[in-house]
Amino acid sequence: MGFVVPDLDEAVLFFVEVLGAKEVFRIAPISDPHGESMTRKVGVHPRATVRGVMLRFGPAANVEFLQYDVPGQATAPPKALTSGRPVLPCSWRIWTPRPSGCDPSPG
Repeated sequence: MGFVVPDLDEAVLFFVEVLGAKEVFRIAPISDPHGESMTRKVGVHPRATVRGVMLRFGPAANVEFLQYDVPGQATAPPKALTSGRPVLPCSWRIWTPRPSGCDPSPG
C-alpha cells in the first residue's frame, strides 16, 4: 500500500513521531531530465521527480510514501473534496496536545 503526499519529510515526521512507524529505506530521487520515461511509465509530467520512503508499522505492515515534484506545480494543499489523484495531506504540527482544562465543545 502507498500514499502520494505533498511533503514527504513532513509525512515521515508525522508517522514516525506520532504513530511510531520506523523508516525502512528511502528511494533516491528518480527523474528523466531529457526523455519521456516518467510519462510513459508513471503517467506524470516528463520532467517530474519522485522520491519516496518505506515505513514499517509494527512487525510486518509496510507503507510506501511518495512525493512528486513537477515544474510549475501548485504548492498549496488541495482543498477538501478536490477530485483527482488521492493525496494524503498531513501536518504533524496540528497534532499538539490541548492545554489542561481546555474544553473543545462550542461555547
